[in-house]
Amino acid sequence: GLKGVPIQVWSTKSFTASWQAPTNVEQPPIVADVKLTPAEPFPIGGTITWLPGNAEGKGAPELEDVHLVYNGRAYPLTLTPGKPIDLAKLGDDERRVKELREWLGPTGELQPGNRQRYKGYNDGTASTPSINAILKTAFFHQAFEVGRRNSSLRGLDQSWRRDGLEEAMLIIRLPSAAGPAEEVAQGPASPSRLWLGSLPNSESPRIPLVGLTRQETYLRVFIPVRPQ
Repeated sequence: GLKGVPIQVWSTKSFTASWQAPTNVEQPPIVADVKLTPAEPFPIGGTITWLPGNAEGKGAPELEDVHLVYNGRAYPLTLTPGKPIDLAKLGDDERRVKELREWLGPTGELQPGNRQRYKGYNDGTASTPSINAILKTAFFHQAFEVGRRNSSLRGLDQSWRRDGLEEAMLIIRLPSAAGPAEEVAQGPASPSRLWLGSLPNSESPRIPLVGLTRQETYLRVFIPVRPQ
């Protein structure tokens, strides 16, 4: 909670919070059994099952963008609640598999010295990087030297896992939620509850939010890879 924080005219302020809590070991959202395999074109085998909601996956949110990152490559996959996916089939369509640098996409627009994106600001034609582009590159910022400033998002950087063989990284993006602030804040895509006007530990009830907001939710799952 924050109280008495001034926001000057013609300015903005950003706030970051971090917390952790144990998952339900009896009902984990992801169940994975992954191991190294000599089979090509995919170097690991096993299964991954997406199990949010109840044990059968009912009530689970839909997933918009899912990739398994392993040994410097990004493999697209489709996770259906309650249905295991066979990793041995991921390499069947090599056209969809991308090197990690290619998967991140162009990062020149994220460079601090690039002022091109600010042209056209007054006439509404300016282009700014999407949240997806910013977060994807933040995940591997150091490995690909994306820009020079990463202090606020440094905790997201997992560059040291990029070429490792002992772990695979599952990166999931949920559909964006945008609209009335209170509706979005109470929706399944929001992992937190925003309070404005009072603090959660006060005796005052939570005040419903007014205005508009946009919620972007990403999940990263680090999966151990067993030897053959």
